[in-house]
Amino acid sequence: MKNAASNLVQGIFILVGAGMLIAGYSAAPDSRTEDGFPLNYFFYCMGAFFIVWPLLLFGTIRYFYRRSAQKVAYLLENGIKG
Repeated sequence: MKNAASNLVQGIFILVGAGMLIAGYSAAPDSRTEDGFPLNYFFYCMGAFFIVWPLLLFGTIRYFYRRSAQKVAYLLENGIKG
């Protein structure tokens, strides 16, 4: 269940990021945000953030979770000699 929930969250973030990338592509070049930043670049940056950040975050969590599980399996198999 834990893996399915994280995959669902990753999928939602990727869809939002893809939508922002599409919005950046379809934004008029002269449109700007409230503070004067070009709107298409804003959408590109936010879209990339919504795609890359969850992949890094969940990838790191998955890496350390797998590493911990391998360590527990090793200790169960070999025991602690002492």
